[in-house]
Amino acid sequence: MDLVEIIEKKINELMYAFVDKEIVDFQLIEELSKEEDVRFSYKVATATSQYVLKLARNSFTTIDRVEKWSELSKLYRKLGYETPDFLEMRAGGHAFCWDDVSGRCFVVWCETFIELTDNKDRLHNDSKEYRASVGELIGRVASQSSAFEMYTPTPYCLFGKFCIEDPSDEYMEFMLKTYELLKGHVSVDQMYLEYVYQTFLRLRAELKQVYKKLPTAVFQSDLNESNLVLRNRTIKGLIDFNISGREVVLNYLINEGVYQEEQVIHELWLDKTYNQEVDEKFKWVIKTFSKYYTWTSEEKTYFPLVYKVIRPFKYLFFVGLVRSFKNEDYFEVNCRLKWMIQELERTDLHQMIEEAI
Repeated sequence: MDLVEIIEKKINELMYAFVDKEIVDFQLIEELSKEEDVRFSYKVATATSQYVLKLARNSFTTIDRVEKWSELSKLYRKLGYETPDFLEMRAGGHAFCWDDVSGRCFVVWCETFIELTDNKDRLHNDSKEYRASVGELIGRVASQSSAFEMYTPTPYCLFGKFCIEDPSDEYMEFMLKTYELLKGHVSVDQMYLEYVYQTFLRLRAELKQVYKKLPTAVFQSDLNESNLVLRNRTIKGLIDFNISGREVVLNYLINEGVYQEEQVIHELWLDKTYNQEVDEKFKWVIKTFSKYYTWTSEEKTYFPLVYKVIRPFKYLFFVGLVRSFKNEDYFEVNCRLKWMIQELERTDLHQMIEEAI
């Protein structure tokens, strides 16, 4: 009997910890099975209600964290966003440990089910309405959650690890992997590659000296469209608080706010008009963010430095760069490296936030 079969034989027993009602239907809606990260989500229905039963076995899911996620979901809800309610167990608390037949422990909790958006409201993440709603969400949450008691990091963390299995923060991890992959290849411009790598290390060292001066807040940390309730191209609610954490506000703003093209676009990376359009989309986020959040002097001063350490080195960008290399599209690789240099040498970033604020 495999793990899914074991869990499904226990669905009624697991749900009884939260709901004293007959289960009339259930279906597996999400599954992740990695060596150090195993997660299952089931949509469970009674005669009158629908829930999501979640099981997770990894280093970053604990009972204490589930309790914090529950409180953070309430904070988002207080701000007017539709979020799941974490069900309180009949014995108290919001989560418990369950051992499968192998003796391995899953953290188990249950949330109310939220219907996400129809597909017609998706694929608009470059629209002004959507970008502005991202800025509003980040600004409102950052203003209200700074004192929230949560000290675990988000996956965006700098100068640390999200979980114990990580070798470093993801920017350093993917820069090192990409550098080693491309280093010495005759079709990759080695001057570009070396400049990007050495500048990355230098700017990180500069930022590390001042990073603790920057304000932090607590965020849901995954504005993936599959987690959002969207209406009229704006964010009205969100689900999946499983990687929530405390983060430097500027780090989170840049990670979630900069529009990221995923398709291969060759020399368009270096096109002035295209890059101005990308900047404008980010300004829509910053403008709305700034209506709800008051920047500190340190944030204004160090915004260009944080931007340069994060923006060219985001996960999705590296995925595209590595994909192009493995597809032997070396023209695309060199265009992307040159774009990274272009971003690292920008002198207009203070002007960008002055215009937006």
